[in-house]
Amino acid sequence: MNYAIHPLGYIKSNPCNSVKIGKVPVDVTAKEHAEYVCPKEEFQKILERFSNNHGFYLSLLVPYNIGIRIGETFAIDLNEDIDFQKHELYIKGQMIKVSKTWFLKPPKYESYRHIKIGNLLEQELKNEIRQRKINKLKYGPYYVKTYLLPDNSFAQFRSDMNVPYKEIMPLCVKENGELLTPDSFKYCARVVHYELGNKLFHSHCLRHTHGTILAENGVNPKTVMERLGHKDIKTPLQTYTFNTNVMQQNAVDIFEKATQA
Repeated sequence: MNYAIHPLGYIKSNPCNSVKIGKVPVDVTAKEHAEYVCPKEEFQKILERFSNNHGFYLSLLVPYNIGIRIGETFAIDLNEDIDFQKHELYIKGQMIKVSKTWFLKPPKYESYRHIKIGNLLEQELKNEIRQRKINKLKYGPYYVKTYLLPDNSFAQFRSDMNVPYKEIMPLCVKENGELLTPDSFKYCARVVHYELGNKLFHSHCLRHTHGTILAENGVNPKTVMERLGHKDIKTPLQTYTFNTNVMQQNAVDIFEKATQA
């Protein structure tokens, strides 16, 4: 995504036009698209394309591992929203665009929550924090820092400027600190569609994949509800606890084990 720097240092986002990818029609049904679960092998291909030195890497890894929404993903502050002692990530808001400006708003359904994270994700988050400090030194005064203004809008200023606002460390930025947003993720999705040939991929499928994996492996629906921030238990029951092939086979295996013991 391209960025225009305001004379006072404030950065607003413009439509991404730095890289053009062929506009091949995506011929899939709405149902296939909405219900798509990203297979493990396919997800690994995507991660290889956006490796751990890429700005989109964590925007893929985090929702896949903890099932959060895309707006919640880009709203994570690495300074305050992770507790490595308790192995938890805090969902305190979501990034929403209003009249071309990005704001930190309450999460959907005001689903503020603490989510347990695993060792792999925790290590990647620590690596990102470490790399972010290296990048700040590398770019010096040209590194762009992110701040939260009193109206909860996001703003960016060069690191050599004195800014009287709260500095945050967004989950996803370019190497020089420029902010990435849910709109930026559209470029990532287009790469997956046209370069990797996966036309079913979309940002929400990572959340859906996480919920489905939990359901297939017997996680309590109430736990799924609380982890994903659903409004009530009907949603995970209707969305994730359905008759996948894995569940059907599990039913057979459980029955045979019970009757042949």
